[in-house]
Amino acid sequence: MKNTLKILSFIMLAFFVSCDEASQGEDNSSTVLNYGFKMATDNFDIPASNPVYEIVVFATEPSNVDRVVNVTMIQPTAGVAEALQPFTSLSAPTDVISYDTAITIPAGSKSGKGNVVLTTDNAVLPIGTTKKVSFNFTAPGDGVVNISQDRTTINYTPECLDTKVKLTFNLDDYPEETGWSLTKGGVVIASKAANSYAGSVNVAVSQILCLESGAYTLTVTDSYGDGIVGANPFVVEIVGGSVLVSNVPFPGSSVTSNFTIN
Repeated sequence: MKNTLKILSFIMLAFFVSCDEASQGEDNSSTVLNYGFKMATDNFDIPASNPVYEIVVFATEPSNVDRVVNVTMIQPTAGVAEALQPFTSLSAPTDVISYDTAITIPAGSKSGKGNVVLTTDNAVLPIGTTKKVSFNFTAPGDGVVNISQDRTTINYTPECLDTKVKLTFNLDDYPEETGWSLTKGGVVIASKAANSYAGSVNVAVSQILCLESGAYTLTVTDSYGDGIVGANPFVVEIVGGSVLVSNVPFPGSSVTSNFTIN
């Protein structure tokens, strides 16, 4: 009986060590064969010229035959922690054009690659918008699923070839009163109407825009007419660069600020 318990304990230990180490991908040295995604999460700026994200799956041991990993797309549920997302197959979002449902790990290799093709249509996925899509998989029958790499999540956004600009609004007790519009040469580039920020009490909210060179006018409005209470009600800055607008008092129904992208 004691020998049986020792053997069981060894098998369980080998399995759990394998799962921890396998988070390192195909470089895992465990003798327990398991499969997983190379990346648990990743960020992807969708280039207009080649809007393809490459998914990589791994095995911790090579084989003398091809192995197929079947991949299923799932859409994360808003408000549910990533680790608690159900493994439920849903229809593809309109910004995911296609994806490989089967990825082959060639004989003699410990990894295989598949493609996810994303849209470049800014009417479907506007620049500055970030979305996510997740995938899980069914492993071949000769191994186990790596429980730390059994899902991959891609956070994707259109690539900006001009200048990324972030607008931040430091909202007060009445965020539903705040709205704004950004214009260039009298043409509205982006905007938010009153009630867009309802519920965001005393928090900072941000919007990323991709702006070409030129002069811009930002008009911030308050539907009640008393502005945003507090210091530095809104900020305009180049992502990773300089601040263009900040510390502009906003006590009334609207305030206008001008800035230039070079």
